[in-house]
Amino acid sequence: RRLSTAFRLLPLFMVSAVTVGFEIALTRYFAVAKWSEYGYWVISIVLAGFALSGVVIALANAWFTRHGKVMLAWLPALLLVAAAFGNQLVATNPFNPLQLQNPATFAAQLWNIAGYYAILLPFFFLAGVYISLSFVLNPRSIGRVYGFDLTGAGLGALAVLGLMTIAHPFDLVAWLLPGLALAALFAAVTEGRQAWFGLLAAVLALGGTEAWLHYDKPAAFNDFKAIYAPLHVPDSKTLAEIRSPRGLYMLLDDFTERVDTDISNNAGQMGVPGPAPALGLYRDGNRIAALPKHTGTAPVDAGYARATLAALPYTMRPNARVLLIGGSGGYRIAEAQALGAVVIHAIEPDPMLFTAMTTGFGSTQPYQPNANLRISQVGPVLAVERQRYYFDLIDISGDFLDSAETNAASFSASAIFTYMTGLSVGGILSIPVSIREFPAYSLRVLATVRRALRIAGIRDPKPHVLVYRSAWNVRILVSITPFTEDRIAQARAFCETRSFDLSYYPGMDPDAPHPVFN
Repeated sequence: RRLSTAFRLLPLFMVSAVTVGFEIALTRYFAVAKWSEYGYWVISIVLAGFALSGVVIALANAWFTRHGKVMLAWLPALLLVAAAFGNQLVATNPFNPLQLQNPATFAAQLWNIAGYYAILLPFFFLAGVYISLSFVLNPRSIGRVYGFDLTGAGLGALAVLGLMTIAHPFDLVAWLLPGLALAALFAAVTEGRQAWFGLLAAVLALGGTEAWLHYDKPAAFNDFKAIYAPLHVPDSKTLAEIRSPRGLYMLLDDFTERVDTDISNNAGQMGVPGPAPALGLYRDGNRIAALPKHTGTAPVDAGYARATLAALPYTMRPNARVLLIGGSGGYRIAEAQALGAVVIHAIEPDPMLFTAMTTGFGSTQPYQPNANLRISQVGPVLAVERQRYYFDLIDISGDFLDSAETNAASFSASAIFTYMTGLSVGGILSIPVSIREFPAYSLRVLATVRRALRIAGIRDPKPHVLVYRSAWNVRILVSITPFTEDRIAQARAFCETRSFDLSYYPGMDPDAPHPVFN
């Protein structure tokens, strides 16, 4: 009898697995097509659907008890249709996150958000009804029902994570739908003729929905994603694509791709060439790095390096031992070498970027470590704590913060303090801050630097900080030893030659006139 009861609960197992899988697939859709922050709506819709189904069954418990077996037989077919409609209509919803942030345009987006709820609520309501009925019809086996429900949900989550390695995020739902047909099959084996009609309906629904999802694919990157324009320019090529739970990685070759670094407008007057064409590496439609576009065995061309915003500390500390926090796909290594670094330890916590630098990705060539070049995947703090010598320069790459959400911890006061403990006498820490959208972030980072200096026992941080910027980015230089007049003169000459603004230096008179280029 126990075996019979367990077998009758296999449909519940499959429905729970597909329900959680569908939830995760929708979350991935929002991460890839929109922004990942908006995936929380899916959780809200799931909870609303389950809560509504529980209320309905509680209010009409007697009716659902009488008709429960018939409903369990037909619900898998209804769930198939609801999942397919939900998947397709979500992709056609014209929601635009940028308009939601604009007071003049957000009203229309509220209707689009309501549309998401209307589109997806039917599936999760029906799934909630199915799960609730399984409890109502098995009052003497509540523990077992709960076990099948939770186990199915857990294994469904694992299954969809596995599917992410082989299926495109936009196709995950199509891979999950057969699970609902299996639920109808298990029900037909145990529940008799009525369930066989439900199985027939589920098979027909599966065939129709799979054909629909195969031939009609409205899901796409929205036009505000960084990948949209490169994908649609003439002669754009996708050289490689890797699917994983970490994200959808795509390597693009198109004429718009260049190294994303701050280069002086005076580069031509300095006799410095512009960056060579690059390859663009994207994760979930967001650009995370430029990868070198090699021509045969030619080395990476970083002749532009001395015109970049990041070059100043290399002029202050020539022939430096450098810790590069973030390799920018390998370009930062080439830039540091071009700027005279003699020993380089490049760290890249992101697995895909680390792979690109050490083994290659698509058509890119790997860097070969040697006595003066080391590439590792450890975190920045561990890299400093484990190093056997002091660094003359610790240089954080401009795209390091955006390459992974966890990298934000590398800009904390405790992390900055650790970096300073790894500097040699007169060593410099170079911290980038983007002011492209929110200039106030630079003030937050400066406050964090002040906190780190005070942790180090420095009561007056002003002599230990120097700030300069371009139109789009700020570089904050920090040193345990105060910046000398010679270094300040170097910074002033560097900025004037490249038309960068020297925003702050020790001893600066805020009332005196200062050249402003940006």
